[in-house]
Amino acid sequence: MIKRLLKANGTLALFDQGIVSFTRFFTSVLIGRLCGPEDLGIYAICFAILLLALSVQDSLITKPYTMLRQTQPGDRSQEYLGSILHQHGLLALTFALGASLVGFICAHFELVQGKFSIVILILAILVPFTLFWDLMRRIAFAHFRMFEAAVLDAALAILQLSLLLILALMGELYLYLAMVGIPLATAIIGTIWFALWRRNFNADIRSYRRDWVANWDFGRWILAGQLLGTLHGYAVPWVLALTVGIASTGIFVAAQTIILLTNPMVLGLTNWLEPRAAQVTATEGPSGLRDLIFKVMVGVTGLMSAFALVFMVLGPFLLEFVFGADYQGYGLLVGIFGLCPVAWSASSVLSSGLVALQQSRTVFWGSIIGFVSTLLLVIPFSNQWDLVGAAVALLAGSTVICIFLLTRFVQEVSRGDLMASYS
Repeated sequence: MIKRLLKANGTLALFDQGIVSFTRFFTSVLIGRLCGPEDLGIYAICFAILLLALSVQDSLITKPYTMLRQTQPGDRSQEYLGSILHQHGLLALTFALGASLVGFICAHFELVQGKFSIVILILAILVPFTLFWDLMRRIAFAHFRMFEAAVLDAALAILQLSLLLILALMGELYLYLAMVGIPLATAIIGTIWFALWRRNFNADIRSYRRDWVANWDFGRWILAGQLLGTLHGYAVPWVLALTVGIASTGIFVAAQTIILLTNPMVLGLTNWLEPRAAQVTATEGPSGLRDLIFKVMVGVTGLMSAFALVFMVLGPFLLEFVFGADYQGYGLLVGIFGLCPVAWSASSVLSSGLVALQQSRTVFWGSIIGFVSTLLLVIPFSNQWDLVGAAVALLAGSTVICIFLLTRFVQEVSRGDLMASYS
């Protein structure tokens, strides 16, 4: 069913997301196997910070650009791109200065482990370059240049993983070097990408404020929802790091990493579904959107359910095979985690439908409800059932979000159909 729904651009979007997710997965595996659970736990927490930065940029810069660029007159398109680049520069500088400040404070007052402080300082380099790379690929998506995005992301994967593998073969793969190699690779690929697009950017300082206001009005609720969604996924490792220790957090993250092998399908589908949902809403109305969303949701949740069954059966083998003997005996953890993508995929599809209906605030409230549910459950559940209890808390919060979004989507579509019948 999913295959029938996707055209050429959708397939390329899935392929591109597969490349990106594989690169992140293999990087986590290398760090987990060669650096140990503690370093993997530190890397996961820093990666969550990076995802927060990417969520801010996606919500306030790239997603508004994708939706609003079609409303710009021809002579304004290059100016709008120039404004987008200016907004990105300010955002990257803000995160770089923030990471530097936090790292120096943590090191000076010895608030965290010395290794953790150094890694936070490295984030001041990692975040800006990764934001720049993501900006370039999102612009390519907005212009339906999926093949170009896939080629350059494949080049990034080859470069980044080659650097890490060379360090591993030399016996010199440490967390510090791994986190320096990642921004080096993204800087090279981002620069190449910008060189290909440089003629499309036209800086006009007079349009900066107007474009920023337009992007903020469009993306502020999307930002709030995405930030909470990212926090929801990574709040549990942060809580575990404070309650049961970094090493146990690393094991939890390893199990989570196995499950995130399903991410390419969900994220790639979302890259295609969001503009498609907006198009269907404009041409066919709420009823057409309802048919599209439900067809996609049934197909993708069915596929994720099949993956969940595989994780339940092969969980112990997969975790030990991928990460090594230090991660033995956590098959039930992987099995519980395997149910989460079913709820995540359904929520992602429903969120695309609600945004197309101009109901991004509803997505935000759903994220709040799920986030609070997980936080209320994670400490008592982890005290009772250790890491398995933490996974159950995450699954419960994800299910709450899905139920809420489904209920609100049905209500909004029904209201839209009723208004259409009176018009």
